[in-house]
Parts: sequence; C-alpha cells; structure tokens
Amino acid sequence: MLIIGVILNIIGIFTTSVCTTYWQVFLAQGVCIGLGSGLLYIPSLSLVAGSFTKRRPLAVGLLACGIGIGAIVFVCVFRGLIDSKGFSYTVRAIGMLSLLLSPSPST
Repeated sequence: MLIIGVILNIIGIFTTSVCTTYWQVFLAQGVCIGLGSGLLYIPSLSLVAGSFTKRRPLAVGLLACGIGIGAIVFVCVFRGLIDSKGFSYTVRAIGMLSLLLSPSPST
C-alpha cells in the first residue's frame, strides 16, 4: 500500500502541472492524489494507533499535527514560487519535494 500510495501521489502531482482542462485536473487531483493519500494515511493511522497502548491519544494527535505542518510547508513553497516561476514549475517543485519526503519502502 505504501509504494502504490507514493506512486499515485507523485503521478497526480506531476500530471497536475500539465493539465489544461477541468477533467484532467479532476483525474490528477481527485483520483490520483485522493487514492494515493488514502493509501498512505489510513495505514499510518492504524499502525500508530496499534503500536501505542499507554499514550495512544498523544501519538495519534502528533500524527495529525504532522499532517497540518506539512500542509503549511507546501503552502509556503507554493506562495514563494508561484509569482516568480509560474504554475507548472511550482507544481513540479512541490512534486519533487513530495518525492524527496516520501517514506521509503524499507521503513
């Protein structure tokens, strides 16, 4: 699930940079990134919840906070690049950042 989720997320991000019509954006963002994120989030949530018995609420809370922090970082990158580089380059830069920060299959 991890490998398929990462691949779907990366494909969705990079294909968003070349979209020209609404249905292409729907397929890239809605289907690829939606399925990929679901394949990454649900197993991580269940692994964290199953691994901790004593401080489970704290562990799940920290997991949820990490998602919010990632969203803030991506928005800052987007705002910093959109005016100077354009939409396509900005989305590709976000895709590269996402690829570099993706979990490896060995973990």
